[in-house]
Amino acid sequence: MKFLSTGFSLLLSLTSVSVFANNYTLSIENGGTVDPTLEVGNIVDLALDSPDINQMIWGNVQIEYDPTVLEAQYVDETAIFYGFFTYWTHAPANGAVCGGGMPYYYTTGGGSDRANVYAARYGEGSGPSAYIDHVNGTIRFYHGNYLYTGYYEPLRLGFKVLKTGTTTITVRSETETTYDWCNFDTVTPTNFTFGQL
Repeated sequence: MKFLSTGFSLLLSLTSVSVFANNYTLSIENGGTVDPTLEVGNIVDLALDSPDINQMIWGNVQIEYDPTVLEAQYVDETAIFYGFFTYWTHAPANGAVCGGGMPYYYTTGGGSDRANVYAARYGEGSGPSAYIDHVNGTIRFYHGNYLYTGYYEPLRLGFKVLKTGTTTITVRSETETTYDWCNFDTVTPTNFTFGQL
């Protein structure tokens, strides 16, 4: 069941202790980092995951991409009970904590099949699951998840291919119980090849 950030928000505002840095991986949803079949205008689904299994992972995440090569379309959480969830909060838009972008809300036909499930379950325009800055090429969100081996699905990121070739997508994260996208504990760049060079 999707949880909102109501009770947890108080905890976030009272604490900001960084215990350790969580690790993240980014890949094409069907595996790997290369898909030579993609063409300009196609949508590619990426999976944001973590090797930190069977433990709680949390924190602020910022995904950076080249907006001349890709256009972020959606940030779709899993619709199953255990998954990689984001907090539905407007904090990632707050410029005082280095936020910005436009909210991504769940609407029927507005994302992947997961968005349709959330729109049906919680209503059209539920969310936002994340904020997308199309000008600077960033996606920002806060998440808190317990990743059970074999019982969860990664976060789905949908991108429209604007230019084929090789590009780098970087995941920056901060493992703290506070909303803040100014500083990061980890920086993980991944090179992808979408379509022909």
